[in-house]
Amino acid sequence: MRYTGLIICILVFAFGCGSGGNKPDKPVARAGKYYLDEVELRTILPKNINSADSALFAKNYIERWAKDNILIDKAEDEGIDDVNIDKMVENYRKQLLLAAYQKNTLKLTWILLLAIRMLTSITKVTSKYFSLKAIL
Repeated sequence: MRYTGLIICILVFAFGCGSGGNKPDKPVARAGKYYLDEVELRTILPKNINSADSALFAKNYIERWAKDNILIDKAEDEGIDDVNIDKMVENYRKQLLLAAYQKNTLKLTWILLLAIRMLTSITKVTSKYFSLKAIL
């Protein structure tokens, strides 16, 4: 484990120094059958931070990524029920879609109610300036 940390630190240091001209799919870390490439790591790094903070952030992210993927690999090897997980993911997706739809519907309803309220108040204020002589 001590050597793994050392390897990760070396990779993070090399990555943090910004060696140019790298291949887009250059692996930075590996955990079981999973690879973290440089492009993916660059996308999660915050912009406008110094190289020391960047290296520390990358090191922590790589360690967390490696632990998560090792646990995922073990769960897959132990035969965790994929069908049940797929059902749960599908249910969660449906719940997210419904929540987004309800939020959008509520937003549109409020916009409509505000527009009606504004038109009503404008009509009340300006009705004294516009009077009908005959019903149309």
